[in-house]
Amino acid sequence: MSMAQDLFADMGRKVEEMRANGDRTEGADDDEEVDSRVVDAIESLCMNCHEDGITKLLLTRIPFFREIVIMSFYCDHCHFKNSEIQSAGEIQQRGSKYTLKLDSGADFERQVVKSDGCVFRVDDIDLEIPPGRGQYSNVEGILRMVLSDLESHQEDRRKQMPEVAAQLDVVLEKLRNMLDGSSFPFTISIDDPAGNSWIEPSPRDHAGKYTRREYLRTREQNEALGLEDGKAQRDGTGAPDTEIRPEYKATQMTPAMPDGGVNNVDADDEIVENRVYSFPATCPGCMKPCDTNMKMVNIPHFKQVVVMSTVCDHCGYRSNEIKTGGEIPEKGCRITMSVERPEDLARDILKSESCRLICPGLELDVQPGTVGGRFTTIE
Repeated sequence: MSMAQDLFADMGRKVEEMRANGDRTEGADDDEEVDSRVVDAIESLCMNCHEDGITKLLLTRIPFFREIVIMSFYCDHCHFKNSEIQSAGEIQQRGSKYTLKLDSGADFERQVVKSDGCVFRVDDIDLEIPPGRGQYSNVEGILRMVLSDLESHQEDRRKQMPEVAAQLDVVLEKLRNMLDGSSFPFTISIDDPAGNSWIEPSPRDHAGKYTRREYLRTREQNEALGLEDGKAQRDGTGAPDTEIRPEYKATQMTPAMPDGGVNNVDADDEIVENRVYSFPATCPGCMKPCDTNMKMVNIPHFKQVVVMSTVCDHCGYRSNEIKTGGEIPEKGCRITMSVERPEDLARDILKSESCRLICPGLELDVQPGTVGGRFTTIE
């Protein structure tokens, strides 16, 4: 097990380790020490009274998401406290946007990870919360924090800006009705250019209730995340490109890809099966030039498909996708299979971008365009 896996274990595993360490501590000798710490505490400066306070750090992994660091600060002198989260992983190759339509009280219990660069929206009342401190809570907790923040200094607004306070009272009343459960259904969304925010899904979500969309960042968003310095690149004063590890380069892949910077696709020539073609593209991760490789493969008893792969030498971005070749058939098709034996899981499956995948046993419904084109096995 790697160091990262040891540091970012999920909470269930950490609790089990604490119990095991507690049993070991009871039977251990005085000279033996058992480290059963889950939360690390360090002294840090209080920004309110400038005395020393305590910051506690918890490194954990959220199931079906990724690693985060939960931080909590408390000062014994002025009783100032603060809590926030930070992503412990890298900036993702694409931004992400999650949308959830709440139609029952159970939806309030869904976990939400909101990074410091994430925009939170309540679409039905056109309420947008700009990027701020990172938060790890559930939907109800996020909405109550928004309500509490908007209610603060409301009395002062009534004296200084009565028109703004009156408009805000309408929004506050709508938020209270949402939290009371009298305004179902309503929709919330989070939009994070870094791709490190998340809303917990449920296998019982029907079509249109929960959506996740990835998108390419704009140059301005990349600059805001520190991925590129537009001014430095324009005037030539930027730092030299960082050399990435050799195993992430396209030349280290097996089998080897064509040499970069080559466009061997001729519009006048026909695409030949089992030949790798390369053409220039733009990396969606760092917006720098890269190569996309393409190969046409004939699947037995089916048809020709095009396998496309993009690898960036600058940032290490990788992606692959399957596209069906030939014309669009006159009729659609629906294939139903009953998985009865372990051998059935090894069957090949080709899913196009427009395909909908349903598994009634898991109450799973994958909408068209969700995971793109894939050629893999049922497992």
